[in-house]
Amino acid sequence: MKIGDRVKIRNHRQGQCGEVGCAYFEPDMMKYIGKIGKITKIIKYDRVNIDLDDKKWTWSRCMFEEVKSMNTNKPIYWEYVNGKHKKFWAVKIFQEESKYIIIRKWGRIGNASQTIRNEFDNLHEAEQELEKLIRNKEYKGYKSVF
Repeated sequence: MKIGDRVKIRNHRQGQCGEVGCAYFEPDMMKYIGKIGKITKIIKYDRVNIDLDDKKWTWSRCMFEEVKSMNTNKPIYWEYVNGKHKKFWAVKIFQEESKYIIIRKWGRIGNASQTIRNEFDNLHEAEQELEKLIRNKEYKGYKSVF
């Protein structure tokens, strides 16, 4: 793990508490389980500083796991073809200054498309929304083209 990595606070039962260098999990930390923070400083003895809910915290590395990002460098393009229905759906995540933008285009193949833009404060929120959108399209029968 390095400075700038996003981390997810894990349930203390999933931590390796009791090992050398692992901090005790305090009850008031429970409200942060599952939340995402960003590493701001690496400290000796297996401790790191993270930003979490606009607050700075020092935690043991064993209390969180690294959050892997989706591969959002490529656009996503899906189609739904069933009888007379020939539709497409395309989406991509962009970064503009400090915001992450999801741009979606959809419509009938060969016709003018519709576009919608959604802004998010961080990449994790944008990726969560993208995953939800993808599950919805899969449910409706859309298939990935590339």
